[in-house]
Amino acid sequence: MTVFALAWAKSGSPSGGPSVLFYPEEASQTFKKGDPVKLDTTGEIEASVDTGGSLGIAGRDATTVTGSEIPVTLFNSHDVFTASASEAGATHTLVQGDVGLRCSWIKSTVTGETAKTVVDLSDTQGDVFEVVGLRDPVGTVDGRVYFRVVNSQIIPEGS
Repeated sequence: MTVFALAWAKSGSPSGGPSVLFYPEEASQTFKKGDPVKLDTTGEIEASVDTGGSLGIAGRDATTVTGSEIPVTLFNSHDVFTASASEAGATHTLVQGDVGLRCSWIKSTVTGETAKTVVDLSDTQGDVFEVVGLRDPVGTVDGRVYFRVVNSQIIPEGS
């Protein structure tokens, strides 16, 4: 199956859409489209780690050129996002019990899909994302889930 990276799915506001802002890229970045990013102390974006909070999702791959403008889909607790579910980056088959899990994110380890960031259902200590529904049917291998970002993991703009 195809593995799907993190992406905005649905607004929590009537007639709303994703909030996308452009930020300058920090030096020597290697993040990919769909990876969580955060602001550094100079107001430039860099790759985020799953335990440190994030500003949003990179809208394109890093250019490796300092100061390049990168679109970022901002995280908020009202919007719903989607991505493939995984077990520590490896293949996962969707079950109804996935709904309600609080988990983290990780790079896929599925052959040919390693550039994509996915939901890591095996990291239930991460408490970064909360799975709120299944995008694909139960039994789908590398299936997608709907999730929201846990409030405490959203880094406010400009912080």
